[in-house]
Amino acid sequence: MHMFSRLLLLVAAVLLTVAFTGCASPFDFSRSDELRNTLISDYQKQLKSDDATADVTTHRTPSDVEENLTPERRKQLDSMSGYAAYADDKVSYGPGLTVEQDQPTVVLSLDDAIRMAVENNLDIRQARLVPAVSEQQLIQAQAAFDFTYFANIGWQSNDTPGPPSIIPGVSGDTTNDTLSFGTGLRKVSPLTGGTFQLQTTGSRIRQSGGFTGDQTYYTGDFEASFTQPLLQGAGPEVAQQQVVLARSARDSSVAQLKVNTMDLVVSVEQAYWNLVNANDALKVQVRLLDRTISDRDMLAKRAQFDVTPVQLTESNSYVEIRRSNVISTRNQVRLASDALKQLINSPDIPLSEEELILPADRPIDDPLTFSLLDAVTTALQERPEMRVALLNIQ
Repeated sequence: MHMFSRLLLLVAAVLLTVAFTGCASPFDFSRSDELRNTLISDYQKQLKSDDATADVTTHRTPSDVEENLTPERRKQLDSMSGYAAYADDKVSYGPGLTVEQDQPTVVLSLDDAIRMAVENNLDIRQARLVPAVSEQQLIQAQAAFDFTYFANIGWQSNDTPGPPSIIPGVSGDTTNDTLSFGTGLRKVSPLTGGTFQLQTTGSRIRQSGGFTGDQTYYTGDFEASFTQPLLQGAGPEVAQQQVVLARSARDSSVAQLKVNTMDLVVSVEQAYWNLVNANDALKVQVRLLDRTISDRDMLAKRAQFDVTPVQLTESNSYVEIRRSNVISTRNQVRLASDALKQLINSPDIPLSEEELILPADRPIDDPLTFSLLDAVTTALQERPEMRVALLNIQ
């Protein structure tokens, strides 16, 4: 009796320890928000100390030449060499690999290019599969706490030899045939890690031989049980660890998908503006070639008067240099177009076709106003890389 009372005291102490130590969860998601807020507070203090709270407006400092230009002269120069001077120029992109005539073109805006890339880019398509798989793994982990239905059936036959009976005609051997069936529900508790089970069983026992003779009888039982680990495996932290890890993996994959999408958008914008720059450079080179040819033709007409053969030969060499520059710049336009095609991966503009993408948009040349403190704070709050890092810490 004394040992039994000690055992009861030990069990009570264990239960109290589990109850008090189970209150602090190592999977507390509020810690992630606390860490994020701490980082934001530290950066805000550092930036405030550097006087980075004021709004900053971007501007382009004019050169000495620009400062001395009058509005009339600036307008004249813009009409001669600015973007507006080349806006209506029609250039030839040369023959394609499979066609003799000029390559076909398709005009594309930046918004359409980004939309096509997000819809069709192969890397983004592959990245979209990861959150879908992680979601199914989370469902699989949560399914561990669903009710489980089970059933079993069994048959057992026992032949038991016995001593010879003193009663004539009665054998001491007995035979027991037992047919049993059981069914029930089982569920693991997400709060304690214990297992709750409801089960009912039924048996048909047929007995023959012995002193009782042949007889058949039935038994039935109903059982309700709850099995709770007291030390290892106890508590919601252990019970739900796979769910927590699966949810963290799912959220991390979603955040990583956002990172990949943002990187893709940046790459598409860079490729688009590279194409704009290459197309503008081609227009400049074509105009330079036309002007050089015009100067060469004018010198050729004066060859009988004041132009020497050497000067005429030099003018012809300049024409060929300009022509080489046009061919090289055409190749840059094709490469820039193919780079953009590869990113957007649109079935309407396949990389294997000869179509060249022509940009429909121009870069924005307006001043921007921003605050460094607001920019850093917003980045710490919204950037998916921060979400991935905090999930990795958890």
